Amino acid sequence: MLRGPTPLRCYGDNSNHSYYIFLESRFMGFQFPNLTTFLSLMPHDKMPQLLNSMPPSHLGDFLRRPDIVDSDAELCVLFNSYTQTLEFLEKESLPAEVRRPTLPCVWPMALSSSKRSEVNAWFDRSLNNYYEFLTKTLISPDTTDNATCLAFQKVISVLGDYNYTAVDFVRGDVFTSIRSYLHSATVPRCYNSSDPELNSTAWFADYIGSFAPSLTLTDLQAFGSQQVLQVFTVNLENIALFNHSVFQLNFTSYYVELVYLQESNFNPILLPPVFRCAAPGAAFTQLSEELSVIVLRNLTDICTDLDPQISSALAGNFGDNLDATNIASLGNEASSLTMDQIHSIRVEVLLASLSVLSTVLGWNEGQARAIIQAIMLSGQMQINSSSTLIMLGSLVMGCPTTAFTSINASELIISGQNSAFLVNLMTAPQIVQQVFVTQIVSVNSNSEAIIENVPDAMATEIPPVQLLGLSGKDSVIKKLNKKKWKKQQVELFFSVIAVETSTAMLGGANNLSSSVLQGFTCTGVRSVRTVQIKKLIKACRRKGKRKVKLVETQLTCMYNYIKGDSDATSFALYPPDVLLYYDYSLVPQASCRSYFEELADADFTVFSSDLSYKRTALFDNARSCLGITTTSLTKDNIKVLGNMCCSVDGSYIENSDPSILEILKTCPDLTDAQASAAQSLLLSGKTPYGETSTWDLQTLQDLGMIPLYMTSTFYDQFDKKTKRNFLKYFRKILKSNGVSRGKRRTMKKQIRKSIKKKTKRSIESECTSGTITHVTISRETFPFDYDDVTQFNCCLSAATVKGNLEALTEKVDDEEFLAIVLLRLHEAYGDNATIPEDQVQMLGPASRVATVSHISRWSITEVDTLYALMDSSDGVWNTSLAKAVISNYLSNAGNALGSAELNTIGGANLCALDVDVLKNISPQSLKEANALDVSTCSTEKKEELFTIALQAFTTTTRSTAVPLTTYQLISAYLGGTTRAYIQTLVTSNVSMDVPTFTTLNESIVTSLTVSDVQGLLGSNVADLKSYENQTVGYHRHHDHQPYHSHHRLKQRVNLIITNVLSSYNLIITNVLSSYNLIITNVLSSNNLIFTNVLSSYNLIITNVLSSYNLLFTNVLSSYNLLFTNVLSSYSLLFTNILSRNNLLFTNIVSSYNLIISNILSSYNLLFTNILSSYNTIFTNILSSYNLIFTNILSSYNLIITNILSSYNLIISNILSSNISNILILSHILIISNIIILIHHCARNHQHHYDFCYHHSPRLPPPSRRWLLPLLPPGALHRFSAPCGVRSLH
Repeated sequence: MLRGPTPLRCYGDNSNHSYYIFLESRFMGFQFPNLTTFLSLMPHDKMPQLLNSMPPSHLGDFLRRPDIVDSDAELCVLFNSYTQTLEFLEKESLPAEVRRPTLPCVWPMALSSSKRSEVNAWFDRSLNNYYEFLTKTLISPDTTDNATCLAFQKVISVLGDYNYTAVDFVRGDVFTSIRSYLHSATVPRCYNSSDPELNSTAWFADYIGSFAPSLTLTDLQAFGSQQVLQVFTVNLENIALFNHSVFQLNFTSYYVELVYLQESNFNPILLPPVFRCAAPGAAFTQLSEELSVIVLRNLTDICTDLDPQISSALAGNFGDNLDATNIASLGNEASSLTMDQIHSIRVEVLLASLSVLSTVLGWNEGQARAIIQAIMLSGQMQINSSSTLIMLGSLVMGCPTTAFTSINASELIISGQNSAFLVNLMTAPQIVQQVFVTQIVSVNSNSEAIIENVPDAMATEIPPVQLLGLSGKDSVIKKLNKKKWKKQQVELFFSVIAVETSTAMLGGANNLSSSVLQGFTCTGVRSVRTVQIKKLIKACRRKGKRKVKLVETQLTCMYNYIKGDSDATSFALYPPDVLLYYDYSLVPQASCRSYFEELADADFTVFSSDLSYKRTALFDNARSCLGITTTSLTKDNIKVLGNMCCSVDGSYIENSDPSILEILKTCPDLTDAQASAAQSLLLSGKTPYGETSTWDLQTLQDLGMIPLYMTSTFYDQFDKKTKRNFLKYFRKILKSNGVSRGKRRTMKKQIRKSIKKKTKRSIESECTSGTITHVTISRETFPFDYDDVTQFNCCLSAATVKGNLEALTEKVDDEEFLAIVLLRLHEAYGDNATIPEDQVQMLGPASRVATVSHISRWSITEVDTLYALMDSSDGVWNTSLAKAVISNYLSNAGNALGSAELNTIGGANLCALDVDVLKNISPQSLKEANALDVSTCSTEKKEELFTIALQAFTTTTRSTAVPLTTYQLISAYLGGTTRAYIQTLVTSNVSMDVPTFTTLNESIVTSLTVSDVQGLLGSNVADLKSYENQTVGYHRHHDHQPYHSHHRLKQRVNLIITNVLSSYNLIITNVLSSYNLIITNVLSSNNLIFTNVLSSYNLIITNVLSSYNLLFTNVLSSYNLLFTNVLSSYSLLFTNILSRNNLLFTNIVSSYNLIISNILSSYNLLFTNILSSYNTIFTNILSSYNLIFTNILSSYNLIITNILSSYNLIISNILSSNISNILILSHILIISNIIILIHHCARNHQHHYDFCYHHSPRLPPPSRRWLLPLLPPGALHRFSAPCGVRSLH
């Protein structure tokens, strides 16, 4: 009936009649149709009419029927056609099983609503009972991205306080939808300043709401441009979202930056507490003193690294009338007080606040000095004991040296036992630390008492001369090993601590501290067993912070000790730096890769300019080993080469695998060519750092130290904001790595240049960049925003410089800017006024741009001031300016060049003084000072300093030899030594290193003989060839008269070789002459012997032959033993020397081989003829004694053959050895032949050996000593005492 030809004909056309009531009347008590059937009964074209005929109450009755909804899809059909859905959902309550499928049907309707009233109706009333059925699909971007702005606001509001425990999504899923919805490249979505519905700046509150904690910087930047987003940042509703959440630092910084771009004077109190940490310091200057106290307390608790600019602003808000309460409120931020504020604090307040002030970290020297000076001048507190020193806490860095000289030294020993005091003292200027230690030393000058009294961390300040005479006691050795030392100190006691008995106390050489091992020298180990020396060398193989810092002379010395060992090619056993000096020809080709892999960790900057050619040779050898034939290094090549990549030229860097950048990031320095190549490689975009268009702050940070060397072209790729933020970050890196001011200055110039390219040079005569104040200077990147010197000049006042000098000179590096600072300082005190001492102490690098006229107006009366001015970290002094500074100091009564002054001035600046001034240095002052580098002094000044040093370090002993420690102490001054003193060193076994040798005056060097040089250099003589291109007396160019004849050491080496050859010729001549005499005497003596034997002494001959056989047996036995030992002992030496000098001797050997061959040929023929003749004579004469004489001649032939064989071997050794060994072997040869003569002579003089001995050819004293053990048994007692035994001994 209901589906007949005329459907619903009984319903009629009255749409006001409820379709549900109609069906209910037709079905009466029968089963009511389910939803699908219910809808199927409706003609399709009349479905909307029929559905909307039902009021919400009727539809509710229908849907509340049990199991009525059989299809979720049909339910959505129903609601899509029903126009009273809003009212229905609000008024009708449905069972959960119906509400669940209902929500997906009506949710899109709610999201598409655009009128605020309709949106409110949907989300505030109609859907209240349906939110629990939300699903991940319904809140996903696919669903919500098409929502209207007003509807999306409501969704965020609803889900902000939603209970997520029973649903299949979490808050993060909601934020994903928010991020997707709000993403916009330019204008933020749902914001239109001209639309009343969409012009609210509470944009973050409306569209992000309580999901704000999920925001990241990337998200924020994706929502719109900086220019538009900054409009929202100052809205207090938005700000409130961030009050109780933690955000990433970069997000916080960016948000706050936008705030102050929008409103530069925005009150930081309105920001969330953690956001205040990123606010500009200038914003806090508007706060009252009361608010400043509150904010400061909060910030010190919240901010992990409070911006100094904020501290300065808040401290400045306290004004110039600070009391103890104010100082207590400032706490650690008291270090942000200006000098004017500190000077204004009453002494009573300072004393009352000492418990606070003494705990402040971050004082600069000027601040601490001002506080201490005020306390000391008041007389209200005496700094005269250990307790008062300890009480000063961090302020101790401001104590002048006079404070320590006036305290009983025993009190200083007590204070030195307090660890907190030591930590604070280590922040004081080095001159203060030196005086502190000097005072302790004065208590007891015994070296072992000194190392007991001086704190371990301050042992570096012990005068080297005070470290002599240390014993090898267990307690002493362990104490020495715990302390921190300088290289020149350890060298003086290394021979004590390096021996096996000492290292055994520590558990072996490997347990020696790196601080001790840095004192290894050839001089120091000359009396240490070779086995132990090799252990010490291996102990130096350390990496990282424990790496032993060794210099070239130490490394070459080490190599000379290990090069002959079988394990010398076990490269992993030795410090990588030692491998730098290996003779590569001794590296097996099969092991060359492992050699370079170990060498990868070496420090290639250790090469001196004299041996820099070795660095080039190493790379050439590496190329050969690794098969590198082009300038393109592979990733594997770079891995093997390691630190060697720090020394390759630019072509390799530019053409190699980009991984080379990772090596360059860690290089201690880069040349301009290397930096340029690295820059080109980066700009190519073919590195892991990508195209330049993608570069950002993270790129700069990831490049390590490379940005330090880049040019403005590189920095052009970054905007000014990125460069500012990078400088803020990089400044701390540079400081922690101890990068010089010069390098920092160069980098900042390049950055400034890149900024100037994009801005016109200022021609303003007034300040437009902002007046420079204490708060401005406190900015970590200052003076970055004053990229033009004109603006810096216009914006900096004399008053600001006067009150903030130290802060300015600590931040400013550019010479032009420093010149302005110095100019303003002099303006502050007037044209002719003297600059006070406390200001002079804070000049820093500004002092280097001064003139002599400026310096004449500086007050320099204290050694503390002299030290501050001479600080090498502020730059190198011009000679005339250094002289002016030192002369200014010395012009004050009582000031002299004492040990403290010498340490302060240093060698280079000392050379600026006139000789007459240097003559006033006392030997005691020089003795107690550190070794000074006076290599830049003129010859006259060097000679004067050496004269003083000789008096200072010479000790009175019976021996004519120079003690080892004396040599070590005086070696720094040998550039001015005398010929006589060098001669005493020649016989003192000092093992002078070659660099020291090259500093000697040229006239002295050219006067030395070969043996002099050998005696002087000792084990270092093998290094002589390596330094053949070094200039002797190089620093002669500082003489008053020009010096144009700079001889190179190569000439000296050639001279030495010439002397070797001359001596060699003389020796050969003498050997041959002696040999001729020996042969003549042998033949003459034998003729006489044979005649006598044949005439009547058959029995004697028998006895003589018996004795003779025994004698020759003993002689040959002794000779063979001696010769074997000599050859064994010198074999290693010859090998080592030849490895160094082989090239030089090749030509000599080739020439003299021919001569010796001819001589030997002639003498072999002579001996053959002689023997042939005498064989015939003996055969005729001894016809009756044939058997006996046949044996005699057989023995004689054997002896002669052995002599000739020995002679040939000796000559061969002469050709391959150095001069000292030639002399030794020559003596041996002469001795062996003279023994024959003595024996023949003795037979004719009734065994009077003394007569024969003294009539033998003249022997040098050493040969006489060697002769004695070779004489036959019984010979010794036959020598008369006066001329025999005494002379032999």
